[in-house]
Amino acid sequence: MTAPALASQSPPPKAAGRPDRRPALSIRGMLLTAIVVGVVLPALMVLLLDQHLARRTLEPVVQNNRAAILAQSSVALTAAAWSLNLAVIEQVVERILQEPSVCGVDVLNLQPFTDQPTAGPKAVSRQQCPPGTSTVTLEGPVLHEGQQVARLRLVFDGTEIDHQLAERRRVMVTLVTVQVLVGVLVLAGVLSQRLLRPIDRLKEQAGQLAAREPMPDYNWPRGDELGELGQHLNTVHAQIRGLISELEGKNEQLHRMAMYDHLTGLPNRTLLRELFVREAGLSRRSGTPLSLLFIDLDQFKSVNDRFGHAAGDELLRSTAQRIRATLRDADLVCRVSGDEFLVLLSSADAWEQVQAAADRLVEAVQQPLILPTATEPVRVGASIGVAVFPQDGADFDALVRAADVAMYRSKELGRGRSSFYHPDMDARLRARLTSSASSARRSSRASCGCTTSR
Repeated sequence: MTAPALASQSPPPKAAGRPDRRPALSIRGMLLTAIVVGVVLPALMVLLLDQHLARRTLEPVVQNNRAAILAQSSVALTAAAWSLNLAVIEQVVERILQEPSVCGVDVLNLQPFTDQPTAGPKAVSRQQCPPGTSTVTLEGPVLHEGQQVARLRLVFDGTEIDHQLAERRRVMVTLVTVQVLVGVLVLAGVLSQRLLRPIDRLKEQAGQLAAREPMPDYNWPRGDELGELGQHLNTVHAQIRGLISELEGKNEQLHRMAMYDHLTGLPNRTLLRELFVREAGLSRRSGTPLSLLFIDLDQFKSVNDRFGHAAGDELLRSTAQRIRATLRDADLVCRVSGDEFLVLLSSADAWEQVQAAADRLVEAVQQPLILPTATEPVRVGASIGVAVFPQDGADFDALVRAADVAMYRSKELGRGRSSFYHPDMDARLRARLTSSASSARRSSRASCGCTTSR
């Protein structure tokens, strides 16, 4: 056979990293197998060894018993055989046949006690052995004062040992069966109470622990290894429960830090972006526009410069509370950064409603504040830019940019007011930024004495 043929017949190699899965016995199956191997098989071996040892023990006993019966029978026949009393000989033969192991008796060579011949029978025979039965024959002389007066032949049942072994086997089987049943029941009860049920409890406890299901601590009063393992699982569960609670607290804290402003407690730009997506979907389905207000505080930098950053932080917290108190519960407020806030009006579908809300905000913000760190009441204003979804911006960033442009228009018009976005504001803002950049470049060239050549 060629090498390619041999290679084609070889078994495919096992995949790397794949475990060799073989069927495994469960604990119950293993315990049942252990009971069978440890209890039933030894019982069967005891039965087999008992039969062998019993046969070896019974054989010499039966042989001695047969020899004793032969000797006793010879003594019983002595007088009758010497006197040739046939009636007595028949009686003795009948008594001998009453022995359970004797099935045949032959009295042979009956001799008279004188030298004169007699006309009597020379033998007496009785046979009760069933046909085909295995027999054992023993023969011995019948002596009278040292002289043989007859010969006695006894036929014994050859299956006597087998009958005794069968009877002994029945008794042993009964005893061993009772012992095996009692042993199995005791072992099964002990193993069920002390091993299988605790293992089921451990499995349930471990399963609930893995599934993070709420569960009370199991009571393990036992002091054995399974009880100690259960106590360890209780300890592990308590530790994991504490770690999970700690992690959930930290996750909640991180989520709040990621989604809320740490100073004012308002949602930040990230959370407002997510909420805007939901509100925008509802707006498209219902046809109701959304209004975004960009609020920038006027004269906030002067408060920081005069009274310090602590006063500025307190001003921001107070202003956030005022804005939140001025609006409805359905309106969303967030702090973008610094002194900038965003307000999303979700159900204001009329220009007058949005304008009224903006006016209320301007009035609420410009009210004087008494700050703990300031030596006098503090007053700031608010410039507000308004953009409407979807005509001023199809997404969140575009809408924020439009509201920001409108807010700069409010500052140009004198601060402390609100302005709605209009596309012309973009061109005006670009022109103003271009003019500012050109003025800055001219001032730079003038300060360094540079000239421009054509």
